[in-house]
Amino acid sequence: MRGASPEAGGANAVQKMVLLGIAVSAVFSALTSIFLVLDEAQLTTVLAWLNGRLAGVRLPDLLPALVALAVLFPLLVAGGRALDALGTGDAVSRAIGANPARVRTGAIVASVVLTAACVAAAGPIGFLGLLAAVVAQRVAGRTHRRSLVVAAVVGATTLLLADSLGQLLWAPAETPVGILTGIAGVPLLLWGIRSMGASRKGGGRRGH
Repeated sequence: MRGASPEAGGANAVQKMVLLGIAVSAVFSALTSIFLVLDEAQLTTVLAWLNGRLAGVRLPDLLPALVALAVLFPLLVAGGRALDALGTGDAVSRAIGANPARVRTGAIVASVVLTAACVAAAGPIGFLGLLAAVVAQRVAGRTHRRSLVVAAVVGATTLLLADSLGQLLWAPAETPVGILTGIAGVPLLLWGIRSMGASRKGGGRRGH
């Protein structure tokens, strides 16, 4: 958490978070492979989960995610003003009476718990959060109270549409929804990288 704070050094902090994410992903991928080797009987089930699939998910599987959503999502929306201030810097955050470190840590913990509960139920569904965040920012701007709600609606709608498409493509076989969102998410990621590069060039020109 401390490494992700603005005081830790801007671009270096982002690089540290990216490298940390890669390392954690590699470790858990290795653990998953070990479990598959040790219990080959569950190979089909685990592979289906790894691809991100809604087929076979029942209400009891969703209960942890629903409880986490019911508790944490309203808290995140209620803390929208503090999150907005945090985006403009720690000084502004302190000026409105918020604790930047506490707000940042709380937001990260809430996001991790919500993501973990959803992934445990349906598996990792790639790029869905990225798509929802980009659309929400375009529609609702950078105001967290609105963008969080828009992102939730967009994410849920996209998930249902992708799942319906997966059931129709090669019926009666079903294409896991995670594969479809992964394929659709690659152009979105490339577009986002290009947009970031264009904005940096524009900023550099204005600086000169």
